[in-house]
Amino acid sequence: MPAHSLDLNFAPQDDSVFRDRWQALRAAGLPSLADHRGASNAPHITVLTASRIPADVLERVRAHFAVALPLPLTLNGVVVLGSGPFVLAEHVIAPPEMHSLVEGWQRLVDGGSQRLRPWTPHVTLAKRLSASQVGRALAVLQDRPAPTTVTAAALRRWDPERKTSTREA
Repeated sequence: MPAHSLDLNFAPQDDSVFRDRWQALRAAGLPSLADHRGASNAPHITVLTASRIPADVLERVRAHFAVALPLPLTLNGVVVLGSGPFVLAEHVIAPPEMHSLVEGWQRLVDGGSQRLRPWTPHVTLAKRLSASQVGRALAVLQDRPAPTTVTAAALRRWDPERKTSTREA
């Protein structure tokens, strides 16, 4: 079953920076999220994923971000995720209390599992890259530096069954 998600979207000027980096990768003939045409495709940080998001958890997340947004975040450079094929992403430094909240919400939707992977906030730039493509992509992105700070401006919910994105906060 596809995952529902709660994601942070960016202020327009920051959204355009990520889209520009996507386009630069695409123009270089590399995989890029610019190639994704789905309704959910927007630069974002995934906060929570689950096969179903219970109403009480959704309300907790909404309540938090209704107060926390807009939220300034620090970018910490490009990271390579996975063991091949690779994901290229901007690493995001989120406040420590946000890590605790996100991991708590994830435990609620996963039935209290203590075996969760730590939350790694990031903005995906490209997926399914080979090792040689990673090197080329890093060279392309050097010419399109990201800002050091961005602003998360909205919380959205992706419903894969309905294929809809809804602003939640």
